[in-house]
Amino acid sequence: MALADAPGMQELQQRLSKKIASLTSAIHGLHAKGSDYDADLQAEAKQYESELDQILSDAAAKVNGFRSRIEGERDSKKIKELEATLEQERHKHATHLDVVQKRAVEKEAAIEKAAGRQIESLSKQIDELTGQLGTVTKQAGELQSAHASAHEVVRAELARAR
Repeated sequence: MALADAPGMQELQQRLSKKIASLTSAIHGLHAKGSDYDADLQAEAKQYESELDQILSDAAAKVNGFRSRIEGERDSKKIKELEATLEQERHKHATHLDVVQKRAVEKEAAIEKAAGRQIESLSKQIDELTGQLGTVTKQAGELQSAHASAHEVVRAELARAR
């Protein structure tokens, strides 16, 4: 007897065929679900990648914004430091200028005082020389008179002697 002819064998074959068909159907279903799942998974992966790219882009924009603000604050701080340095230099130079101006005023006063003394001294010398000139002029006048008188005496003596 053949196995296929056995009394419960046909029924067993039918049940096995149904089971195989059921398993094949389940495998096809799982395969289809797997393909759909893979497609869904790929779509979700793309969506997540897109979201990650957006998050990274937003984060980069925020970092760049913070970097700009920090650089702006650094620049602002540097400007304030430079302004403070400039103010210190202005103050230092203004103080130096005040000192130089005071020295100039003092030197000018000293020069004026010295010039005043020199003018006074020269005025006295002029007065003395004027007095001496008057004396010399008087003496010259007297000498001229004496010379004229002597000349008259000499002429008169010459005229007598002739």
